[in-house]
Amino acid sequence: MEDKTEEYRVLYSDFMENYAVGAVTGEQVGELVARLAGFYPNYNSSMARAERSYALISRDEVLKTDEATGKPISATKAQSIADASTEATAYKMARMHVQNLEMLIQSAKSLQRGLLSEMAHSNL
Repeated sequence: MEDKTEEYRVLYSDFMENYAVGAVTGEQVGELVARLAGFYPNYNSSMARAERSYALISRDEVLKTDEATGKPISATKAQSIADASTEATAYKMARMHVQNLEMLIQSAKSLQRGLLSEMAHSNL
C-alpha cells in the first residue's frame, strides 16, 4: 500500500512526465495547482499537531532533573534531548511536507503562467 505522504509527490511526478512529452495545457496545470492546494490543509494541520507534541516534549525535558548531578537539567541539554525525540522528527517531517507543497504549488503556478503566456502569443 502506498504511503499517503507520497500522494502529492506522485501526482506532481506523473504530471511532469506528461509535461515532458508535451501533453499538458494551462488548464491542466491549473487543475494540478488546485489538487496540490487541496493537500495543504491536511498537511498544515498535521504540522500544527506535530509541533504541539514536540513543544510538550521540549517542556517535559526542561522540567527534568539531570540524573548525573541531581540538579535541574540545562536548557541546552534538554533541547538536545527533545531534538532527538520522535516528536521532533514527526514535526520536521510534517514541516517538510508543507514546504514541499508550497514549492510545488509555486512551481506549477509559474509553469501555468508560462504556458498561458505562450498560448496568448501564439494566437496573435
